[in-house]
Amino acid sequence: SDNKKTVRDAVLACISAWSAVCSPETIVRYLPIAVSVDAPAGREDAVKWGAAYLSGLDRSASSGLDLVPVLGPVVECLEHRVAEVRSGAEKCLAAIISCSGPQAMHKILRDMKPAQLKAVKPICDKAEKAAQAMSSTSSSAPADPPAAAP
Repeated sequence: SDNKKTVRDAVLACISAWSAVCSPETIVRYLPIAVSVDAPAGREDAVKWGAAYLSGLDRSASSGLDLVPVLGPVVECLEHRVAEVRSGAEKCLAAIISCSGPQAMHKILRDMKPAQLKAVKPICDKAEKAAQAMSSTSSSAPADPPAAAP
């Protein structure tokens, strides 16, 4: 079902509406499930939506969010066979680091096997630099939640 564009668009519209009325903690609780779906198209949509959502959060409100459960699935997406999933995961990782800092990501990297680390570390370094840029340019004004894809 998540291979059908109309279903994915409906899910994105639903989660966008849901994010407007629910707390960030509630959204973040279910984000690891969304970015772990089997279908590449669904996973791509989920990491891109997650990146947009986390990037739009007020930094003072998001500083207390526990994003560690989201990190594992997002880092796994960095090794996905589909380039769009990897690209979306990189943006999502940058947003996570911008919200909560790089410490948890560094712990995940320390626990990786050398072959995995070799593939993922440069992408994580790039995401960390992007997060620093996001943090330095972000304002503390609340942002609107991301809209569903057209």
